[in-house]
Amino acid sequence: VQTRNYYSANVYANYDETFADAHHVSATAGFNYETWSSKNVSVAGINLSSINLDDLNLATGSPTEGAYGGGQNEYALAGFFARINYDYKGRYLFEVSGRYDGSSRFAPGNRWGLFPSASAGWRISEEPFFGNAKDLVDNLKLRASYGVTGNNRIDYDAALEVYESQNYVLGDGTGTLQPGVAPAAVLANRDITWEQTDEFNVGLDAGFVDNRINLTLDAYYSETRALLFAQPMQSFTGYTKHWNNIGRVRNAGVEIQLDTYNF
Repeated sequence: VQTRNYYSANVYANYDETFADAHHVSATAGFNYETWSSKNVSVAGINLSSINLDDLNLATGSPTEGAYGGGQNEYALAGFFARINYDYKGRYLFEVSGRYDGSSRFAPGNRWGLFPSASAGWRISEEPFFGNAKDLVDNLKLRASYGVTGNNRIDYDAALEVYESQNYVLGDGTGTLQPGVAPAAVLANRDITWEQTDEFNVGLDAGFVDNRINLTLDAYYSETRALLFAQPMQSFTGYTKHWNNIGRVRNAGVEIQLDTYNF
């Protein structure tokens, strides 16, 4: 039997107003929440090691007595978000936004992260001094942006001490297997937190011949900090891996795109 439950809720409000036919302001603010849970149950098992947890992964009976299998996991993600846009006569464009997200994949004290961003643009083609140049260039805009994004894609229980059912031979001389528990193969790390990526971009947009030809130029740089990585561990420790915020990844480049329409 497989059970999957996903719930999501979003609440937000918008604002939009223009003042003196020149100053345009818009804003959005809200909250979103999602939760996921899953559970697998297969066949049957005997001798549960706990009467309080009804999961067949805790059955300790010998496989010859009954085949069994099971597992469950869950997570929750909540976030507050806001964005404010301003432009003056469509010439000068500004945007500030941010998210404040919390994830159950991390331990208390490390669950929340703040991820801001900002951008600005200048539509040079809307300036009075551009004048007759509009006969050649229909649209010309410079822009720049900076933002921080977060990543919480790790194992559900990477920050939790997890135990699995395990049979032991006790020193009673009989060699009889006795039910018990042992730590799971993944070593918990309660100090891990959100992976963060800083992104910076500058660009140019240009349109020609009634915007039938459009040119886009972009230069970007990104750096991932506190990289979430599953580090392998030596076998003698009894663990296979543990998650950690280590290392950095940097990317930089230039993109050029040319589009043509209706020729």
